[in-house]
Amino acid sequence: MKRTFIVVGEQVVGRVATLARLWSRWYVSSALLAGIGIFIGYLILVIFLPGRPQIGVIDISGLVIDRGSVARISAMLDYVRDNDDIKAVVIKMDSPGGDASGSENLFLKTLDLRSDKPIVVSVQGIAASGAYMWAMGSNFIYANPTSFVGSVGVILQLGAPPPLDESLIFSGPAKLTGAPFRTFVAMMEAVKDNFVDIVVTQRGDRLRISREVLSEAQLYLGSDAVRLGLADAIGSDNDAIKKAASLAGISGYRLIDVNAKVDRLRIERNRRIIASLLTDEEQEDSISKLKALEELFPSLGAFGAGGGGTSGIGGDSGLPQFLYLYVTPPE
Repeated sequence: MKRTFIVVGEQVVGRVATLARLWSRWYVSSALLAGIGIFIGYLILVIFLPGRPQIGVIDISGLVIDRGSVARISAMLDYVRDNDDIKAVVIKMDSPGGDASGSENLFLKTLDLRSDKPIVVSVQGIAASGAYMWAMGSNFIYANPTSFVGSVGVILQLGAPPPLDESLIFSGPAKLTGAPFRTFVAMMEAVKDNFVDIVVTQRGDRLRISREVLSEAQLYLGSDAVRLGLADAIGSDNDAIKKAASLAGISGYRLIDVNAKVDRLRIERNRRIIASLLTDEEQEDSISKLKALEELFPSLGAFGAGGGGTSGIGGDSGLPQFLYLYVTPPE
């Protein structure tokens, strides 16, 4: 009897030990599998699968296109081009235009970017003259009913020649002025025709206005601009964002403030320059001043300090200047 009890006890202990070994193996294997699963999930979500698609938003509020603003906008377009996560662009536009060469530069850069990423313009206040030329680089243009759109024309500003005296010697009759007045008028007509060509080519069959009427450089309300094919639809910024997402074929996107991103990069670059040129004490003073300027950015408009404005437009350089600029009539 005692022997039987011992045998049964040994069997129970053996079974318990076996169950313990199985439990231990299951627990270890489960933990191992869980770890492998987490690692694979990390690879899929972080490395192999891209992040959420982005739509870059560029806010151009109340600026005149000049050398300073062209440099800032070009930096924004470059940022969008170089960022693979940004799949589409929305440009909130409010500008009367400006320097002819700068406007053409922005049009060409935007047209080039359009070949890779869809671009939608939302005219908030005015897109006139050079700003409208810039908008021709986009895929689609929204306007508010009371926005101002158009003014397809050019202004030629001739500088005053220097006063003649015996101390000024020049080699030819056009050296001081650049060209005779009639030649400048012919140049102006050529520049205007180039602007009209861009609009006719980019708007294509959507344009329902003759070339001759377009050349009158009239400004149109947004509702009329849509009716005449100068813009595509009446819509808000949200409509522009949805359109950009549709053209890019994306969903679940997030918006990126391109203005803020480029400003931040510029600030970081300035800090690095300060750090490389100044002593520790000078760096501390300069960086504190830079931080004070950063705090002012929200009150300085879409471009912050030193952006936009009218510098270089209609200046006193004395040189001839072509402008794609809508100038309000004098009171």
